[in-house]
Amino acid sequence: MEVRFTNSEILLAPKFTRYLADLISSLGTLRFENSFMMLARELCNCEHVTIFSRSNTSPPQVLLAANNGPSQIAHDVAKKYIAHYWQLDPVLRVANTNDARMLVELQNLEIDDSDYRHDCYMSVGLDRRLSLLQRVANETVQINAYSKRGINRPTRGMLEIASNLEALFALVLKHRDLASPDSASFADTFRRRLRAACPALPERELEVCVSIAKGLSSEAMAIEWGISVNTVLTYRKRAYTRLNITSHNELMRLVIGRLD
Repeated sequence: MEVRFTNSEILLAPKFTRYLADLISSLGTLRFENSFMMLARELCNCEHVTIFSRSNTSPPQVLLAANNGPSQIAHDVAKKYIAHYWQLDPVLRVANTNDARMLVELQNLEIDDSDYRHDCYMSVGLDRRLSLLQRVANETVQINAYSKRGINRPTRGMLEIASNLEALFALVLKHRDLASPDSASFADTFRRRLRAACPALPERELEVCVSIAKGLSSEAMAIEWGISVNTVLTYRKRAYTRLNITSHNELMRLVIGRLD
């Protein structure tokens, strides 16, 4: 593991500011993670990116997780990381130094725990991670950009992100507040855009799709509505057929494509 840059070595990089307009315009919408991923890929040539917030010894909170391609690899890996491996992250060894901000490069072979290395790196074809850490009071924000095996990842892009980290962190937190699946605004926005995509979608099928977007399981929907899991699955299958999609990811992309 190598600390590539610390706070004193990070210079302002005004080039980054041209990307802020799209991030600001997508706040609170389903487009924000995709916009951030496009930015991270262009600057860092990465395959997926995650942003965590950690306070003291508490487990990290996922602020953002996005990746290239139709699957949700970043979200799945982030869940495993928080559930089983975050305390094994070698970056924790340098996270509490005197530098408020630093950029750390980590190779997967530097991870001692074989399960952690397999689940979060090898199984998804990832070899290297650049981690940008920002410490404010008792909170540490960590941006991770991951690359595939054999890909030469530049660090200059992470420096450009680092030089604007305060503004970027504020945007991420604002997006989290606006787009929280627990908020009525998220559900209302998703419902409205899905209705626009398929006006003929029956109400119950619509609500199943909204609940899927909110992260509810079929079992949770069945309990909430007092119906069987099989009935929920039937509603989902019918909705997907009407929408001409086959997966949760396609559902999200369908709504993203109808952003105002």
